[in-house]
Formats: sequence, structure tokens, C-alpha cells
Amino acid sequence: MKLITAIVNKEDSKNVCNELLKSKFYVTRLATTGGFLMAGNMTRLICTDDERVDDCIGIISKCCKQRTEIVPGTATLGLGIEHDADGGHGRRRYRHGHERRALREAVMLERLAGNDALKAELGTALRGGRLPHAVLLVGEPGCGAGFAARCLAADYLYPAGGPHAEAVLKKEDTECLVLQGEGASGQIPVKKVREAREAIQRSALSTDAAGRVLFIYGAQNLNGSSANAMLKIIEEPPEGVLFLLTATSAATVLPTIRSRCAAYTIAPVPAADCAARLKAGRLPAKAAEELAFLYEGHIGTALKSWNDPTAKAALGMAKTLCGYAAQGDTYRALALLTKYERDKDGFAALLWTLDQLCSAVLRRPAYGQEQCGGLTPAGAAKILNADARARKSLTGNGNLRLNVAVLAGEIA
Repeated sequence: MKLITAIVNKEDSKNVCNELLKSKFYVTRLATTGGFLMAGNMTRLICTDDERVDDCIGIISKCCKQRTEIVPGTATLGLGIEHDADGGHGRRRYRHGHERRALREAVMLERLAGNDALKAELGTALRGGRLPHAVLLVGEPGCGAGFAARCLAADYLYPAGGPHAEAVLKKEDTECLVLQGEGASGQIPVKKVREAREAIQRSALSTDAAGRVLFIYGAQNLNGSSANAMLKIIEEPPEGVLFLLTATSAATVLPTIRSRCAAYTIAPVPAADCAARLKAGRLPAKAAEELAFLYEGHIGTALKSWNDPTAKAALGMAKTLCGYAAQGDTYRALALLTKYERDKDGFAALLWTLDQLCSAVLRRPAYGQEQCGGLTPAGAAKILNADARARKSLTGNGNLRLNVAVLAGEIA
């Protein structure tokens, strides 16, 4: 017995599979991305008797044709050259009459702060028509992975930009479907995955868009069932569909999904660049510089803490609590914390905000004097340890009222 591994262009894949099945060859298929052009393709695994190896290879060779691709050049305008598979030059040839889409420019992607290498790589792939059909953008919360996904989607769907591209950034475009976690568990239900799959396969594209995009925000929240349902469509993607996944860590995404995606990392920007972006977003200069330092270049988190009333109130509450801790005022600390005796989510958010403030004090002791009621680095370290114990109790479904009282006693 021999195992044959054949990496086939996705345009030839269906024909290859049909011909192999007609000849009684049994095939396992995998959707992959890679090779010289980093293009989407299908890997076929065929197990056959020794005497049938030549027949199998002959069928694959017969069904797979030479074609020309565009390889991005090094010019700053992103122009490419035509490259023939046998090293020659000539007109582009595609089986079944398929034509490459118009070259795309990464116009909207330039709005992403920092991450120049990432933007250059994705921009080159867009211009060359070589963007993988499934892209995983990995970044900590607030780094802009979701925003980067929408920018990439806008450039993919609407190369010329315009109102439709702006609608993608605002989450208002009809060619974009969204999957994200729901309910207390935060998981993505398998029912929603199946509904999205049906919508992609059965609905028609508009005349304005160059394709369709499925966003999977928080791909780490795909459980076994929903991941299997998603896998079926990622392995055999409909023509023109781009899958854009985000996750806080690639390691938290199930291997069956992660292996089908081209992964890219979104990094936080330097504090100075973050402050500049916040000022451009009409934040006062002093507030912009403080939030850029506090959240260490996480633009999304900084904007949320300024624009979201709940997040803004949580930051103010955490600063007040730090001041009580610095003064050793247990009574006032307990009085403040009792507001969270029936609010588990709010208490978790407060603990996270306290961690950010204490981390800032450890990095710059003067910040504790200026913004946290005189909190010292030693006091910040004490709060961090108490926060860790409170969070452990919270995730273990400990008594919330007792947890709140213990935290007040430990920090003040």
C-alpha cells in the first residue's frame, strides 16, 4: 500500500475528486493554504495498492492544468508581474474560465494603528489576489483585532472604498455575517453556526460587493459541536467567501479550526502613538495621555473606558477604592464594595480595573500619588494579591457577599 499526498489548486479540486472517485480511489480532503503563492488549495490523501499508484497520479495530472498567477513585486505601488508555472511569461489562464478579481488596495487597513509589518503582509496578499480564505487575527482585548478584521473585510469587499466600505467598519454592511459568543457561557452555539452556513450557501451576493465575509469574533468560544459545524464550510468554502476569525490567543482556538487558518498577531501600539490616536478621537490631551499609559497602548480599551459610561464609572470607582486602601479606611472600602454583593459581572470588571491601576502604579509610582489617592507600590502589590484571591473565589462560584467583605478587609 502507498499513501499519496496531492496538493491541488482549489479550482481543480472538485474535478480531481470526482475523477478519482469514479476510478474507485478513496480520498480524504483537507483545506490548506501555503506554497510558493500562499494560495488556498486542497490537500488530497489517497491510500492505494502499489500497482495503482501510476493510475492515480495520471488522473491527478490529467485534471490539473498549468495556470499563471500574479506575484506581487517590490514596487511601492504594489504592482505585480505575471509568473507562469513553468517559468515563462504570458497571458493568465484559468480552468473553467475563472478570472482573478481586480487587484485590491489595503486602503481601510491603513487605519489600523501600528502593526506595520502585518499591514504590509496583508496588503501584499490583497493586491496579489492571494489572501487566504480563512484568516485568524490574534490579539489581547482592546488591541484592535476586531477592528483590523473589519478593515480587512472592507478592503476585500469594496476595493474602491466608499460608503459601503465605511458601513463595514460600522458593522452595518449586509454582506457581512457575524458569529460571536452568547449567554452566560459566552460560547458560540452550533445552531448559529449552521444558520450562518445556510445563509452563506443560499443567499445571493449583491452587485456592489466583491464577495462575502463571515466574522467569527472570539473563535476561542467555539465548542466541539460548533467547531465541527464551522469546519465543514471552511474546508469547502463557497466562491468569494472570506472567513475572518479573532481570538485572544491562538492556543485557545481548537486545533481543527486553527490549522485551517492563516494566523496573524495584532500588537498594542506604543503609548505615544496610542495617545495621538486618542487625541485624534477628540479626547482631551491629559486624559488621552493617562489612558494610553494606563492601558499600555490598547486603543480599544482606552476608548471604551472614556466613551462607555459603565466602564468610565468602574474606573472612577476603582480609583476611589485605591484611595481608601492607601488611607487604610476599611469602613469606606466596604461601603463602596457592598454595591457589588449582587453584581458578579460588575465585581469581576472592578477587579480587572483595579489590576490595571495597580500595574500602572508599579510601573510609575507617581501615578499612584496623582490618580489613586496616594497609593504606593507596596499598597498596589497588596491589592493585586487580594484581587487574585477574590478572582479565584469568584470563578469558583464562592459566596459573593463574603468575597466582597474579605476583599475590603484585605486591601484597607
